[in-house]
Amino acid sequence: MSQNASLMYEELNCFEEALKHFGTRVEVICAMELSKRLSSEDAYQMIKEELKEVKKCRKQFKKDGC
Repeated sequence: MSQNASLMYEELNCFEEALKHFGTRVEVICAMELSKRLSSEDAYQMIKEELKEVKKCRKQFKKDGC
């Protein structure tokens, strides 16, 4: 990884961090659903909950600026 890319990822604000976490969680949930460890409905509900958390963080970020 280049030094610029490394610096870019070290300086994430709270919303960017939450968005990164959301992406990782969705990847895991999708993988579990594809491997039949979760039902489609459970996966959908879990992703829906994760999205609520991201929206809360975005609202807080707009309010406070982190």
